[in-house]
Order: sequence, then C-alpha cells, then structure tokens
Amino acid sequence: MATDDFHAHGRAGIEKLVLATHKHGMAVSEINVELDMVTLDADVRSATATFFKEVIQAVAEGGISTIKTYTGPIPWIPNALRIPDDITEGDAWVSVSSILQEVLPTAEQHNVSINIEAVSGISVMTITPLTASSGCLWHISRISAAISKQTMNSTALLFGRRG
Repeated sequence: MATDDFHAHGRAGIEKLVLATHKHGMAVSEINVELDMVTLDADVRSATATFFKEVIQAVAEGGISTIKTYTGPIPWIPNALRIPDDITEGDAWVSVSSILQEVLPTAEQHNVSINIEAVSGISVMTITPLTASSGCLWHISRISAAISKQTMNSTALLFGRRG
C-alpha cells in the first residue's frame, strides 16, 4: 500500500510514486486516499465526489487497481463533524451513500476497487471491500433508504455484492 497527497501532488504525484516503486522491483497494490465523506453541505459533498472520481481515474491510469479510504468523519481532522454532536449517524450515512452512488460507476468503468477502512470514531465499523458493480449500487441504495427510515443499525453494515 502507498500513500500520496493527491490534493497537493495530483496525477504527477501518483505517476512519480508508481515509477519509484517499479524502479525498486515492486508494484503498488493499493493507494490510500484520505477522504471524509461526512458533510451536511451539498457543495462539499459534490466537490468530494468530483475529487474522488479524479483520484479513481488517476489511480487507474497508474495501473493501481485498489483505493483505500474512509467514510468519515475522520477523528484526526480538527474541523471534521462529530457524531452525534454535529451530525446524526443517519445523516452521516446519507452523505456517504450519496457520494458512493456517484463515484462507484467511475470505479467500475476504470476497474478500480474501493476498500473502506474501519477506524474507531468513523461511521463504518464493519466493512468488507467494495467492488464497483450494479449490485453494490443496489446495496448502497437499500442502505440509504433504510437509514433514512431509521430502520437499520448502520454500525453493523456489511457492504458487498448483491446475489
């Protein structure tokens, strides 16, 4: 796994990272992208989805097939929203599922899998890797609908393919 600050370095940073890794006879199996998908602001949610799609495209161009990220809120970011003080868990899940619904078609198009790491203090506590697929989108839509009706305990969710 490798980490690069895509915000600061963009595609050139990923290219440099891949070349340096290949130079030493290794490959980048996964790249870590620090995202916080929990927001109450529609403009921030849209910008996060756009950024995530740009990262997916750059990662695919670099020959990397997996991205690791977080749902949020990320506890080590000082201004991140806090559950339940700043946002309800249900609203956090609506934000996350909205971004993932927008991003997963791009990941599928570029054959990039998204691993979401479970970190204490972040919305997702139990997660398996997401592979972009229509089944995944179906599953996320069902999760979003259930959460909005408050019929599901979102801390025990498992994402995966339908079927």
